[in-house]
Amino acid sequence: IGDFGWLQSNGVAAVLCGSAATLGARLMADASTAGAVTDQTDVTAPQAEVQVGVASLMAGVATEYRPIVLTID
Repeated sequence: IGDFGWLQSNGVAAVLCGSAATLGARLMADASTAGAVTDQTDVTAPQAEVQVGVASLMAGVATEYRPIVLTID
């Protein structure tokens, strides 16, 4: 078997930012970039999306991986 996977739902993880995220902001899945997160304040329409983490260690920069605290549990 040459395949493997990794699943993490809580704790610190490096995650792709689809847009700049303010330090301390709640993050949700980005609708325009697969696998990325976006700051909930960047979304203009009410969302039923679940918060996936918090930008609590450093601000997010668009198109870069940044450490966030996952809160998927």
